[in-house]
Amino acid sequence: MMVLSRRGFSLMEVLLATSILLASSIALIELATIGRKQANSAYDLNQAQLLCQAKLDEIVAGVVSLKGVESQELDDDPEWRYSVELRPLPMQELVAVVVTVFQDPETSRRPVQFSLVRWLIDTTSTPAGNGTRSTASNPAQGGRAQGGEARGASPATRTGESNLNQSARNPGGVSIP
Repeated sequence: MMVLSRRGFSLMEVLLATSILLASSIALIELATIGRKQANSAYDLNQAQLLCQAKLDEIVAGVVSLKGVESQELDDDPEWRYSVELRPLPMQELVAVVVTVFQDPETSRRPVQFSLVRWLIDTTSTPAGNGTRSTASNPAQGGRAQGGEARGASPATRTGESNLNQSARNPGGVSIP
C-alpha cells in the first residue's frame, strides 16, 4: 500500500485559520474605534480649554464686563456654552472668577466641560472713600508697593497677574477681614 502525501490544507485547518483571522480583525477594529473615540474626546477637551482661556482673557482685558453669567452661547462657536461665576474671597477687593465652558447636552452625545479659576480685583463694587484703592505691600519683606488706582483705569492694569502673585507670596501686605 502506498501512502500519498498531502498537497494542501484540510478543511478544518482553513476554518481554524479563518476564525483566528476574523477574531483578531474584530479586536483590531474595536481598538481603532476606542482610539478614535478617545482622540475625539481629547480634541473636544482641548477645544473647551482654548475657548475657556479665551473667555477668561476677554474678562481680564475688559472686553467683557466682570459679572456672573449663566449658560450663554459663545459667539465664536454656537456648539459651546459658557458661564461665569464670581466667588468672594476672604481677602479684600479680590474675587475668584470661575469660567466654565461646556457643550450643550442636547446637541452633543458626550458633552465636555472645562473650568478655569482666576483671582482678580473686584471691579463690581466700589469701596468707600475717594474712589481710589490701595493695597500696600511691605517692600522690606520682598513685596512691591502698589499705588492707588484712579477711576477709569483699564481693567488690564487693575488685574495685573504679577501684582496678585506678589501679594500671594507676601500675605503681610494684604489685610484679611
